Amino acid sequence: MKKYIVFILLLQACNNSINNKTKLDLSDKEGYNINMESKIVIYELSPEAKNITQQWSSLQELQNIIANLVKGDYSTFKEKDNYLKESIGELRKTLPEKLNINSITSRLLVLETNILQLESVLSESGLESKNKVVISNKSIESYYNFIYQINKIIEKELQIIE
Repeated sequence: MKKYIVFILLLQACNNSINNKTKLDLSDKEGYNINMESKIVIYELSPEAKNITQQWSSLQELQNIIANLVKGDYSTFKEKDNYLKESIGELRKTLPEKLNINSITSRLLVLETNILQLESVLSESGLESKNKVVISNKSIESYYNFIYQINKIIEKELQIIE
């Protein structure tokens, strides 16, 4: 009987600790953009990672796309040709052998998904979409997660374990 009472008390405690998320007002685009940008952690390639990726021209092209996205320049995403799909495909094809592991390729896939989703939203509804800011920030964040993972993989490789 005591077990059931303790179990019931634990369930009630769990239900009481659930936080209700507040809804964000998406009509206030600038406020929402500032709110989302404050959560994005910016990573740069470490010097060791730069040495490994310096010949990887597709990564430099991706960096330019993301830099324009951070500035709010969506011109790359408004292109009618398959430029983004081709550049991401080239990025996957030319992935350095040291970085061709599941943790990197999975982050690259997430980045590709977010970029193509942003391209889709911009082509359907133009630049006034409420989702534009959200998906832009997701794309930027997934890029920085990709860079972070590259740094971690190279850092782990350089560790000397005795």
